[in-house]
Amino acid sequence: MAAMKKIYFDYAATTPLDESARRAMEPYFSNIFGNPVSAHTHGREAREAVERSRAEIAKGIGARAHEIIFTAGVTEANNMALFGSVTAPSYGKVSRPPHIIVSAIEHSSILEAARRLEGSGAHLTIAGVSREGIIDPDEICRALTRETAVVSVMYINNEMGTIEPIRALSKAISQWKRTVGRGKNDYPYLHTDAAQAPRALPFRPHALGVDLLSIDGSKIYGPKGIGFLYVREGIVIRPLMVGAGQEALRRAGTHNVPSILGLATALRRAESLRRVEVRRLTSLKNIFLRDLMKLIPDIVINGSVKESVPSIINFSIPGVSGSALVATLDARGFEISRGSACLAPGDDISYAVLALGGPPSLARESVRVSFGRETKKADGILLVRVIGETTRLLQKKSVFQSGKRKTKVIV
Repeated sequence: MAAMKKIYFDYAATTPLDESARRAMEPYFSNIFGNPVSAHTHGREAREAVERSRAEIAKGIGARAHEIIFTAGVTEANNMALFGSVTAPSYGKVSRPPHIIVSAIEHSSILEAARRLEGSGAHLTIAGVSREGIIDPDEICRALTRETAVVSVMYINNEMGTIEPIRALSKAISQWKRTVGRGKNDYPYLHTDAAQAPRALPFRPHALGVDLLSIDGSKIYGPKGIGFLYVREGIVIRPLMVGAGQEALRRAGTHNVPSILGLATALRRAESLRRVEVRRLTSLKNIFLRDLMKLIPDIVINGSVKESVPSIINFSIPGVSGSALVATLDARGFEISRGSACLAPGDDISYAVLALGGPPSLARESVRVSFGRETKKADGILLVRVIGETTRLLQKKSVFQSGKRKTKVIV
């Protein structure tokens, strides 16, 4: 029998490799294979390719080439932003113990890094969000102290697609520095995880007012296992990886030359396609939500509908387990997700949805649908119909099992 065709709705987790990125990468797997730190011809060719890519990325986001540090992806970049800020020599001269502020809906690579630092003696503040999943810049500023080393708030939430007011937060922190903080000292740094941004929003660090910014190749039709951390000129962070002199002594390890080329190409493509794709996906999202809410009147949309990107939708269907819905849809050829691809194995509840303040059942019932370049209007319409059918099936099953359990108890 022919394999069932799968329709993919999990682009927030990862995207397929863009063909132009693949072509850019191909020569560097075999023909131009040198180590970029080697002094011979093959090494120089590889090094020139890396630096061209760095310059192209920097120009595309309005930064300087030396402000870009290549990493193995957004998880490493996020860890580097937090650990590197708190353990930097310049911070050590200011105050101890350090203080960190993160939002309750951050990616696990931020939350777990923050908790690890807390376990080592740092003070940690986890800022809440509104019922729509939006942080309040004033609330974060009220939590600032003269020991605050770094504030980390993601630009676009990976589970709900909410857009956080990073520019407003930057202005509020700058005002706090002038009136309450340590005067000319750079602390606290403002970091944002912008992994979901390139396909949806401009993300120039200077325009956002951030000091540190993380990007991942796998979210933008680039290769997996590559990303970068933007570090504003003048900021010194302690490296996570040591043992060699790559990335101006900021990140040891042989460069992943093909993936760096692919990342630069994917970013350029994302920029060129963004406006057209945002218009197309906005129309698709509106149709999807309209039909879904009409078909399932008691559905709950998690996060803000208005202040969100068009490519991510998170919802809960009362009485229907999110895990059961994902598994049943997968069996029928539709690939959606519970939420973040980086949730720990066995996690059956979304901490991001739980942070909205609703009942825990909504976090257990939540699922994420995310669109991409290959998503067609007909695919979305079909998915809504199948979700409706699957919901009725699972709700009947739930009622039957509930009744069955009650019968056993009575007997």
